[in-house]
Amino acid sequence: MALVGLDDLHFSILTKDDSTGVTYSTITPIPGAITVDMQPQSNTNTLYADNSPFAVATAFGGVTVSLEIAALPLEIRAKLLGHEVKDGLMVSKADDVAPYVALMFKSLKHNDSYRYVKLLKGKFNEPQETPTTKTDSPEFATPTIEGNFVSREYDKKWAYMADTDNTNFTGANTWFDSVETAEEEEEEEDNNG
Repeated sequence: MALVGLDDLHFSILTKDDSTGVTYSTITPIPGAITVDMQPQSNTNTLYADNSPFAVATAFGGVTVSLEIAALPLEIRAKLLGHEVKDGLMVSKADDVAPYVALMFKSLKHNDSYRYVKLLKGKFNEPQETPTTKTDSPEFATPTIEGNFVSREYDKKWAYMADTDNTNFTGANTWFDSVETAEEEEEEEDNNG
């Protein structure tokens, strides 16, 4: 399965994550997605016994995410990083705290189906930007913003993924309506009811 496209990048601020549940704010699109680079980290250790490898243990270490965006509007940048925008002016303070967010997008696959992805809890850092002077051969300078995603406290989940060429997946039309999938919401209702 080869991925050949990227679009519909969205985020939502995680407003609650504790033993009683999770909640997210309104889902907001991020226009101009160029790349989403996801680098899952895992820590592995091998136990040796009887002079040979005996067992392997692996622990999830989070996911490093790097987004390249055509342009990152100040309103979205401020929301992702905990800054304030007032009368068109973004103010960044040293003690601003970036909120945890969910990140959602879809990727076109080589067979014209889509892979849908939701990363459930992460924080972004200040974006890297490298403006250069204009020459007779203009080059685009696009911002890159990096973040670190971890599992949620509530249920230890860190991502949802689905492929539209899997006939069991029916949630493509509502993927960007909420962070939780319809199946997850029904399961939670069954557990509470």
